[in-house]
Amino acid sequence: MSSECEVFKAAYLDACAKLEATPIKLLLDKLDDNTARGNPRLDEIALRGNAREMFKRRVIDIDLEAILVALAACPDAMCNTLELSWNDITDVVITTLHPLVGVGLGFRL
Repeated sequence: MSSECEVFKAAYLDACAKLEATPIKLLLDKLDDNTARGNPRLDEIALRGNAREMFKRRVIDIDLEAILVALAACPDAMCNTLELSWNDITDVVITTLHPLVGVGLGFRL
């Protein structure tokens, strides 16, 4: 049986391909790391724009859209927090895509 991280990763890569978005390497690395450490849960997605790895490649609207589409495709994923502080996300994507956000998902923008 696949872990939440593996299922989400596949859905995320599919969403990126469909939306023509470049997958975020840090997110893919974190998902792989969780799986390798035996932590199959997807409790949080933290991609702070002020992090060294994200400073030159901040999350933009299309990236958030791919993440939300992937989360919507993974109803069993128990992601509670989406930490996207210090990125370049507009209000438009939040208001447009809010139906994709699961109940109980906390945003930090």
